[in-house]
Amino acid sequence: MVQYSLIPMKQNYDFVGDFHEGLAFVRDHITNFHVGYIDKTAFEVIPTVYFGRFVVKDQPKFVHFPRFEEGRAALINKEGKFGYVNTSHEVCVPFAYDNTFHFSEHLAAVQKGEKWGYVDKMGNTVIPFDYDMAYDFYEDLAIVVKDGKTGYINKKGDVVIDFQFDIQRFPKINTEFHNGYATVVKNHEVGVIDKNGDIVLTPNAKYDYIGIFENGYAIAGAKLQNNPSYGVIDLFGNEVIPSKFSSIRPFGKDYLAADDKGNVTLIKIHQNAYESLDFDEIGDLSEERAVVKKENKYGFIDRYGKLMIPIEFDMVYSFSEGYAAVKKDGKFGLIDPYGHTAIPFVFEAAASCSEGVSVVTKDGERMLCVLERA
Repeated sequence: MVQYSLIPMKQNYDFVGDFHEGLAFVRDHITNFHVGYIDKTAFEVIPTVYFGRFVVKDQPKFVHFPRFEEGRAALINKEGKFGYVNTSHEVCVPFAYDNTFHFSEHLAAVQKGEKWGYVDKMGNTVIPFDYDMAYDFYEDLAIVVKDGKTGYINKKGDVVIDFQFDIQRFPKINTEFHNGYATVVKNHEVGVIDKNGDIVLTPNAKYDYIGIFENGYAIAGAKLQNNPSYGVIDLFGNEVIPSKFSSIRPFGKDYLAADDKGNVTLIKIHQNAYESLDFDEIGDLSEERAVVKKENKYGFIDRYGKLMIPIEFDMVYSFSEGYAAVKKDGKFGLIDPYGHTAIPFVFEAAASCSEGVSVVTKDGERMLCVLERA
């Protein structure tokens, strides 16, 4: 068993998020959307006088990704303007913007009027408000939209890759740079470029989805008879795993988890070896364990598909920080990677651990369950 302490909430919040950089996002009511942040003693460091949602001319605006990133969190004030505070509740970027994203690589995309630009952590305008849309920086480059096309800029605001690609308002594909590559759409066809803007895979009609390249491979999706079918390609466009699966996703470094006509299958990429697993569903691999479901019960397997924790739970969350919140016989507790009880099954609800804290409900009262690490 793990030693822990229970700290009651000082306010009746209807939502408590994960802890990031020492604080957790809280909302006091789903209707008025008053939001703030608490610390691990449940003290309200950022009072719930701000908004997470604000309606302007019948158009709702939201705080994207409500959590601290790089020491800053975006909030909305009572006038409907966005700004950023630090973890001490000091306003670092003034409440002067009409929309924002979180800080990424020391800069944040912000909207003023109809145009977007970028500010630093003290609110200085680093890249002018010249764009119709702007997104986070990844690997020193950010996607921006101008005159109906997307391109990429660096942190000086220089256009590195010209405006030539189609706008993806709700992209199914990866358009940011990861591991030196980005997926782009040109004339409604999907391809891949490198950070110089050179074409790695020429846009073509074969795929309507190409994911992030990891170790030279990416998941690619094609429409066959109007049904999505997924496989794996390499950087030359060669099909390493045939596009025949209804879903497929990474499962650790060397494996993929796929749905093959309702059958859960593990695929070893380099050997193109397939292994069917006797489960109804399989989740993502997290901390060397993945959730599996069979006949409405849940357990956990390792990266090789071996059952490590019996399928006996009514509800489970993925492993986080060495523990998983699970439900059995009507109560939640926390288990370790071998299925041993770490926190007893005494809660009506429990969330995954974040920075050593699980948000739990006991006897109808929401609390912070703070784990005491050795």
